[in-house]
Amino acid sequence: MLINATYRRMFAGGLLSVTGDQLNSNALRIWIGGVLLAGMTQAPMVIGLISILSVAVSIVVAPIAGVLAERWNKWRTMMAVDAIMACLMAATAIILWQWAEATPMWLLIGLICVVAMVTAGAGQFLMPSRIVTIRHTVPDDKLGRATGYLHTQGNIAQMAGPSLAAAVMAVAGVAAAFLINAMSFVFSFLMLIAARKTSGWEEKPQPVDSAPPSFGIEFRDGWHSVTRDRFVRDIFVAGTIGTAAMSMVGTLQIFFVLENLNSSAYWYGIMVAIFGGGSIAGSLLGSRLADTERAPALLYLALITAGALLLALSRTPDLATALVINGGFGFAMGIFNVIAFPMMVRLVPSQKLGRVTSLFSLTVRIAGLLSIAISTTAAGTILAGLNLTWWGMNVQRIDAIFMAAAVGLILSGIWCRHKLRTVGSEIARRQKEFATANTPE
Repeated sequence: MLINATYRRMFAGGLLSVTGDQLNSNALRIWIGGVLLAGMTQAPMVIGLISILSVAVSIVVAPIAGVLAERWNKWRTMMAVDAIMACLMAATAIILWQWAEATPMWLLIGLICVVAMVTAGAGQFLMPSRIVTIRHTVPDDKLGRATGYLHTQGNIAQMAGPSLAAAVMAVAGVAAAFLINAMSFVFSFLMLIAARKTSGWEEKPQPVDSAPPSFGIEFRDGWHSVTRDRFVRDIFVAGTIGTAAMSMVGTLQIFFVLENLNSSAYWYGIMVAIFGGGSIAGSLLGSRLADTERAPALLYLALITAGALLLALSRTPDLATALVINGGFGFAMGIFNVIAFPMMVRLVPSQKLGRVTSLFSLTVRIAGLLSIAISTTAAGTILAGLNLTWWGMNVQRIDAIFMAAAVGLILSGIWCRHKLRTVGSEIARRQKEFATANTPE
């Protein structure tokens, strides 16, 4: 179960840490909207400001973190981030516990913005360090499963976070949420210490007389690894389209429930939970198959299936049918997410993996932001009030956007079927090449 002792420890620490992050961020939204700015029209703007600042910092820091994470010792980098975050969350918890009532509102908002930005920036160093470490501590024939489980980890945390946050806020308040998050980082820190002892892998220190290349050269080299490698580039494109589609659906699904299904907002929570459950099931299955020869075929089949199900969802007026289809959509996207990333990891040499991982994270994050901005703007402007009959189908603003996203997924799957048809043999060739290059003479 979970590959080996080193990976189990890393997975356990990461799961608790990511769940703590989700608990904390959801508790923060509840506190701002229901306590700090209760009844004030500025509450959504403040929550949006925090999200925008976090994303902006992530976009700026990600490429820098990719380069630096490759230069630094991976174990020490991950432990340093956990230690910094544990101290930051604990300090914030103490401040909110002791002085929240006596502190001006604007100062509390400023504090939360700073904490959110530091959290977003520090987090960019974790993923490249973690992926490179997994690459060196997990057998090659289980690498797909190992990276796929990371996606499952995120899905579990996203499902558990909101309910845990509501419970903590009802019992103890926002300071307790920060304290719990601090404890989760401490646990992750201890798990990394244990994992390092059992891993048997330690990076060789760089010779004192060999200075690393300049930051600009290393960044350009990582960027060229994406743009000049057609297989990696095509996986980037597929990941971008998949992320854009999911971001559109996730943002507008509440309006689909209210307007197209004519149901109460209560069912939106059920829709999200069913999608999450389907995504977890799909990612677990995909993780088991990511190391097999069927992985490339599963990639494009998952995209085409997801597009077809989203198209069916957009045309469904029945709530029960929509719930079932939404679970299937989550299942297909879960498979896609855990298949695409391991393929990319196998195509990139370990000395460039940190930079490419950061660029992948940066690319899909920007794609998600742009898709949200475009879809929400279209829904509120040019598609507002849309209600027409086309080929016997009634089309409204939200299902029109869903249909566009579905077509994009289907076309992306067909495109991947053409572009990535030889990726399996290319991965095998490169794995032999990497193994030969790393074998001491």
